[in-house]
Order: sequence, then C-alpha cells, then structure tokens
Amino acid sequence: MAKLELDTNMSQAIILISEGNPGAASALIEIIKDHESVDPDAAFGKFSALFSLDTYEIYGPGVWELYNNQCKHNSRDVIMLLRACQLGFLSHRILQNICGGDPKMLIDDESMAELDKKVIEALPKFKKRS
Repeated sequence: MAKLELDTNMSQAIILISEGNPGAASALIEIIKDHESVDPDAAFGKFSALFSLDTYEIYGPGVWELYNNQCKHNSRDVIMLLRACQLGFLSHRILQNICGGDPKMLIDDESMAELDKKVIEALPKFKKRS
C-alpha cells in the first residue's frame, strides 16, 4: 500500500521510502539530487522516482539493493529502470525481484543497455549515459 501522499514533503518521503535504512536514505538523496538533470520530462520532478518506488512497493533494503547491486551507485540507472517500468519496457515484478537481494535476479549489462536505448528513444530529453 502506498506510503506517500501528494502533500508529503521531501524529508518525510525519504524517511517513509527508506524505512530507516541508512543506505536507502543516502541512495534516495542522490537520486533526488540528480533527477531533474537526468529526466527533465518527469511529471513530478524530484519526487517522480520516489512516487515510482512507492507505486512498485520498493522500500528500505530494496531501494539499497537496486541502487547498490543493480545500478552500482549510479542514480541515473535507477531513474532509467523506474522509467522503463513506467513505459512498459520492464515488468515491475522483475524490478521488485531485483530489489529482493537475489544476485540471480540482476539484469545483465546487455539488457540494461537495451532498456536504456528504449527509454531514450521514448524520452529524447532523458540524459544519455556518459
């Protein structure tokens, strides 16, 4: 069940989504910091990734697993995967499985590149990988 409301402020959102997990909180701060430059078309700006994580019920350790293990501390890739789900290129169930901590569930580099290409084709202003 969703934790965020439209009137939730940024600090509250970080606390709710991170569930007190310090790694998740630090990942969320990085994602928020980078979001507008990565995805300028996002409807909710800096809040967009937080709303997506909430929608897909990815909280606490799951946020850390996504940021650390799948995206290797690259907030741009986290945002890209969330957009890939939103656009229908990646099942939110697969994303939830990645966040479950099973290394067998991680998306390989080739598949990440394919998802990235699809997101950029759908959203031309989305920041390209450097």
